[in-house]
Amino acid sequence: MIALALLLSLVGCGSAPELANPQTVTTEDYRATFDASIDVLRDHSFVIHRQDYRFGRITAKPLRSPTAMEVWNRDNATFDQTISSTLNDQQRQVTITLSPTEPEPGQAPATTYDLIVRVDLERMSDTTRRLTGAMDGYAIVRPLSDRPDELRRANVPTRQYYFHERDPQMEQRLLRGILQRAAELKAGSADADATE
Repeated sequence: MIALALLLSLVGCGSAPELANPQTVTTEDYRATFDASIDVLRDHSFVIHRQDYRFGRITAKPLRSPTAMEVWNRDNATFDQTISSTLNDQQRQVTITLSPTEPEPGQAPATTYDLIVRVDLERMSDTTRRLTGAMDGYAIVRPLSDRPDELRRANVPTRQYYFHERDPQMEQRLLRGILQRAAELKAGSADADATE
């Protein structure tokens, strides 16, 4: 069953050319790109946490990374991601920004934006668990009876997520979806204008 799950997690890792991240977006395409970003995040089961149109920033609430047993969930694009999320409690944090392109020195302000998609994989850390040095299954990691005093004094939470690595595969998937959806929205808007 595990072998089948791992095999299915690798299916669909196509050989499409990698897109540049960031992508350049014109001022005219800003609205369509912003709206497309929200749509694509929702299509991938992300819940929107913040959408700031004026400053071009969209963030999603963290989404738990699936294990090898969750064969219906295709968020893990590689074998390593599948193993890592099966052995660890992991989540994905997404931030999409549309920031004005920096003009060359001495030139007029740019009329384009950089579309940047960033996906961070975060891993759970539990300060109440410790390695015992034992070689016997469940005895390798044991819970502490209490949170250590120095952690309590520093107000360090017992369980927290920390940055593990970027997820370029998910970034590419989201970026490709945003560009495609933005083109569809723009075409739909042009068709609506033509019928009026």
